[in-house]
Parts: sequence; structure tokens; C-alpha cells
Amino acid sequence: MDIHKPRPVHSWREFLSEICVIVTGIAIALTGEQVVEAIHWHHKVEATEASIKAELGNDLRWALQVKQHGRCAKQFLDIFQAALIASDTQTIQKLDVLLGTDDGPFPAAPWSSDTFKAALGSQIGDHLPEGRMVAYSREFTWVPLQMEFQKKLYDELAMAMTAKLGLPRTPDTLDRQIAAVLRVRSDENGRLDIAGAMLDYASENLSISPSNPVYIATNAGHATNCETQIQAIHSTATH
Repeated sequence: MDIHKPRPVHSWREFLSEICVIVTGIAIALTGEQVVEAIHWHHKVEATEASIKAELGNDLRWALQVKQHGRCAKQFLDIFQAALIASDTQTIQKLDVLLGTDDGPFPAAPWSSDTFKAALGSQIGDHLPEGRMVAYSREFTWVPLQMEFQKKLYDELAMAMTAKLGLPRTPDTLDRQIAAVLRVRSDENGRLDIAGAMLDYASENLSISPSNPVYIATNAGHATNCETQIQAIHSTATH
């Protein structure tokens, strides 16, 4: 293998020429590294942001699901509260059956922000426009709130639904069950407010819409069926 041997420098001009060659070589090497690094981050950011958009699209689908069922949920709670006051166990049992179907007014949603959290810990945010990162952060701040409202709603609903057993109730038991329904109303209102904010903000600031149009259309059908069944239950209520 040929090895370049340093030549003796005979003048300042030759010395400066050698220095220029060395500096140019270093500059080219550094520039090449920077180009490679920039390409690496471009692809990494592009792939990660696509995953973030997909995760947010799913969360927006659950937000839209909350809104689609909002009217049925209100009707359900109105009839449920009236049935509790009237000790109408039969109506309460019918409402409980509806809860367990695909047409129920409070479908569960697998909210998620894991992809976004992972991106925050991987310096991806440093390579995204600041405004876009702020918008993503705002959207995903609402996700844990939705998760908390959903959990509380199911817990309170389960407590109120003990009335389906038809056991003798003291005034104190009735008060607790009605109080639970009122808390469910509060949780549902919170879910609806956040769902609307998520959908509006994502549309205006990120141009992201709910994912899976087929699921959305199917869920709209479930929401319609829910209202139809609620009306049928209300028409046969004994109170």
C-alpha cells in the first residue's frame, strides 16, 4: 500500500498550500458528516411524526365517538334518573342490557399518547417546527383527561346500576345512587367539552381528522340505534 510521505516545505507559499489542503479536507469531512446527520434526522422525524399523526388520528376518532353518542347518553341518564326516583327496576334493567351492547351510550375508547411521549424523550421535538410541537403537546394533554373521565364515569355508573338488582332501598341508598348519576352527568359533560376542543383544535392547527372513516360511519349507526332503543325503553317505562 502506498503511503503518502510528507514532503519538506521549501517556502511559506508551499507551507500555506499544505495547510489549505488539510483545512479543506477537514471541512469537507465535517460537511459530509453534517449532511449525513441531517438526512438521518429528516427520515427519523418524518417517520416519527407520521406515527404521532396516526396516534392522534385514533384519539380524534374516540373524541368523535364521544360526540356521536352524546345525545343518546343524555337521554339514557334522564330516563335512568327518573327510573331510580320511581323505583322502576324493570326500566333500569333494560337500560343495563343496553349498556352491554355495541349500541350502548358509553362505548369504551383505548385512548393513547405513548407514541408522543416516546417522541418527547428522543429529541424529535428539537427537529420539528416549534408551533407544530406546541400544537401536538396541547392535543395530547387532553388525552389523560379523557382517560380519567372515562374511568370515573364507568365507576359511578356501576355504583348507580346496583339499583338493577331490585333490592329494597333506603332513602340513603337512593340518594347515593342519584348522586352517582349526577356525577356521571358531570363526567359526560367534561368528556364532551374536551372532545369538541380536541376535534376543533386539531382541524384548525394541525389539519388532522379522525381516522378510519368506516369505523366512524359504523359508530354513527350505533349512536342512532342507541337513541331508537332509548325511546323504546322510555315508551314502556312505568313511571
